[in-house]
Amino acid sequence: MSEAPPLGFSVSLSIEVVQAILSTSGFILRRSFDIDDLILNTSGFYAGYLIRALATMLISNTKVFKEG
Repeated sequence: MSEAPPLGFSVSLSIEVVQAILSTSGFILRRSFDIDDLILNTSGFYAGYLIRALATMLISNTKVFKEG
């Protein structure tokens, strides 16, 4: 579980850097780099990771899905 926040941050930072490069080169409309984007995207990534982990745990503990 500890790999989720760094991965989410890295993906978000990569997207922001690519957008900044494309914006300065004129390929996309001007965008500003905002730290809020990094914080919210990382939080969303982690929340999604936790929801998936919880759903996986609940499904694996349900007797309907168990063989036997």
